[in-house]
Amino acid sequence: MRPSPFFLRLGAVSLLAIWIALGGLPLAAADFPPITAQERQLTAVDWQPDVPAVALSREGILRLWGAQGTQQSSILTVRVRLKVLTEAGKEQLGKVEIVHSRFLRLKDFRGRTVLPDGRELPLSQDSIFRRRSSRSQRLYVTSAAFPGVEVGAILDYRYEVAFDSIFHLDPWEFQTTIPALRSQITYYVPRDLEVQTWQRDPMGVGVQSEIGRDAGDHIVKVWAERVPALPDEPYSFPTSDLAAKFMLVPIKLSGSPLLASWRDTCELIRSLYYDSAERKSGSAKQEAKRLVSGIDKKAERRRAEAIYRFVRDEIETVPLIGVVLSKDQTLNKVIEERKGAYADKGLLLATMLRAVKIEADVVWAASRREGMVDLQVPNPLWFDRTLVRTRVGGEEVYLDPTSRGRAFAALSADFEGTQALVYSTRKPEVVTLPAASWQENLRRAELALELDDEGRLSGTGKLSMSGHSAAIRLARSGDPVERWQEWLGEQMGSYEISEVAVDEAVDEGRLDIRWRLVQRLEEVLGDEVSVSLSRPLGPVAQRFALPLNKRRTPVMLSFGNLSEVEMTLAWPQGWEVDLFPAGVELDNQAGGYRLAVEVDEEQRSLHVLRRMEVRSNQYMGPQDYAHLRQLWGQATKSDAQELVLVRR
Repeated sequence: MRPSPFFLRLGAVSLLAIWIALGGLPLAAADFPPITAQERQLTAVDWQPDVPAVALSREGILRLWGAQGTQQSSILTVRVRLKVLTEAGKEQLGKVEIVHSRFLRLKDFRGRTVLPDGRELPLSQDSIFRRRSSRSQRLYVTSAAFPGVEVGAILDYRYEVAFDSIFHLDPWEFQTTIPALRSQITYYVPRDLEVQTWQRDPMGVGVQSEIGRDAGDHIVKVWAERVPALPDEPYSFPTSDLAAKFMLVPIKLSGSPLLASWRDTCELIRSLYYDSAERKSGSAKQEAKRLVSGIDKKAERRRAEAIYRFVRDEIETVPLIGVVLSKDQTLNKVIEERKGAYADKGLLLATMLRAVKIEADVVWAASRREGMVDLQVPNPLWFDRTLVRTRVGGEEVYLDPTSRGRAFAALSADFEGTQALVYSTRKPEVVTLPAASWQENLRRAELALELDDEGRLSGTGKLSMSGHSAAIRLARSGDPVERWQEWLGEQMGSYEISEVAVDEAVDEGRLDIRWRLVQRLEEVLGDEVSVSLSRPLGPVAQRFALPLNKRRTPVMLSFGNLSEVEMTLAWPQGWEVDLFPAGVELDNQAGGYRLAVEVDEEQRSLHVLRRMEVRSNQYMGPQDYAHLRQLWGQATKSDAQELVLVRR
């Protein structure tokens, strides 16, 4: 019996990250390879010193469905041997948490600790715990603690995973957080399955491969030796961008196309998922027509916005990633149940727009936070989100209805500027998603303060946000007034905050907060007062403390942005400015920082403008990193200064 081309939802669960125990007796020593004298004697890694632990070997064997030794499933066997080198390594390796799902049959996990004196401690069932991680994504976490872990101990484990598919579209990653003496995977491919290979080696690990045959199966063996650990640096690119990895993509089965091209891939997804869902979409189409019944047909944008708001706000988002639908899912069911996964809501929005004669294309998109994708390879598991492209009023816009805080035609920062695929069984199209400029992601605070005769400050404040700065804070659960009252209290700890008013304009992508403030009595000195010039948006702290000569990876921030604080301060007769910071103006390739203080002694007032510009979210080379360090260093130094007034 030949395997059917059925897609598992593996996007949320990497097979290589699974480590699960589902019963079985303690493993006898004979079931693990003998420990060599060299492995026993190893105390450090000469080519990567000072690491807490090392993988002596990491091996995967994947027999795809139809290869010798398989029946109704593909079988992945993983064998790992680790060694603890330092006290820190005990913490890193002693306990492991693994994400898995009900789509994978996991079995035969066995493990042991081998102490430096040769004693063996098998992994018992009492040390293994399983809990549900996400009901919506059908994910579980199993944690296991190896017994008796100490410096010099060797940890062995192995497991098997069976899954009903010929598609294993998660790459094997040769690198993890610890170095490996050798990492290897061997694929057994049935003779009537044609595959395409794909690999990446950004750090120059030196991935090697060889191809052979065994009993009619094709054998692809891929390995790397002396594999360095992935760098652990703040604000770095995703580890998926940095790791050496390899993948096989099935492109034909017995001559029939599978993932040979994006057109074939779209056709496969259509036949397995989209067709059946769209055949039962009458309720969705009727709802779309009802929503726009009172809107002029020529007002395309208003009609599109009405449908978008319905899908965004009235259909609960189930955070299940990917572009395929659940088994037996239909658009009518999404309408009836008032909830749907990312793919469900994207397909629903496109179908409802078309029902009222508005152009709409389904778009498959990948979060930049999960790593860059290679759209030269037609792998549907590259993608996390299903968007919709439409054209209204002569303008092309992309819609993501999965967050109640997202305005029409606004995308999450994680998707902006990334490559995406316009789904089509006729002519799929690779596109680059639009990106907002850094100036649009604004945070601007305005403070009007006044000092009274007793030396107590009071006044009003306003905080305005737009773009991503607003979107990540809009439409959150709970009372927004309480939330912002608490935030302002933390940011401006020496003041009492009152009369907080919040204006959440989700559809405009805007957020405004107003409040009154008065200095706490216990903070009043009577003859002197200090004022921070960066609050409530500062002071910032240096994010990039790692020296330039030690930084090995590019920098990724959430998004570029503009942050401003403008303050006016008036004081009564008998007071004067004793100390105020000198003006600062820094401009480099990373961004800019400006602090300007203007004092009018005659009017007994001053004006402050503090402005910080972060002009990108990605910084690639050493020069960019140096400029980032300079920018944050200047902001940290300037934000730490205060303005001081004293009584004459």
